Amino acid sequence: MPRHPDAPEPSPLDPAALRVSLDDVEPPVWRRLDVASDLTLDDAHDALQPAMGWTNSHLHDVLWVLDRIGDEGLALTSAEYLEPVDVRAAFAALDLDAEWIGAGTREVQTLPVLEFRELLRTFGLVRRYRGRLLLTKLGMQLRGDQARLPAHLAASLPVGREEHERLPQLLALVAVAAGRSPEAREDPPPPDPALVAFARTALTTR
Repeated sequence: MPRHPDAPEPSPLDPAALRVSLDDVEPPVWRRLDVASDLTLDDAHDALQPAMGWTNSHLHDVLWVLDRIGDEGLALTSAEYLEPVDVRAAFAALDLDAEWIGAGTREVQTLPVLEFRELLRTFGLVRRYRGRLLLTKLGMQLRGDQARLPAHLAASLPVGREEHERLPQLLALVAVAAGRSPEAREDPPPPDPALVAFARTALTTR
């Protein structure tokens, strides 16, 4: 509807109401956001993440580790664990404070960090060599390629050789691909659409 000629010009500070709904999800999931009328797409992205219960972390964790390793690699202890300073940095970057008890300085006692590192090795992104953790050639290629990295990770799932290892992962992928959260709690937030697309890609490559 055209604006009345006597109506005042809208101010960038005037609020605007946005209704955001997810496609292909039953029952319907939507949120109403009251935002500034001059909201940019980047600002809208930042506002939508907490409103939907998302963390925008589906690739951040992998990219953070690849960047942390970098071109020079990371020194390992004589037992081939990460050094305490790197374990603590990973502990903070992966936001483990709320779900893991401990100081987060020894990798052997911080299983989420150790298992995540081993998962990246399974994906062919990192390797151990002469007392250092290094990026593989593939890891170097995908480190700065946010278009190819999700496709590679999706194609690598599920991991493991035994059925008892792979079946739970497949079930979680099916749940996410269907727009459901695999979290075992009441009224979990719906999955991030990017994560839904990731799960669907993983299933179609099987």
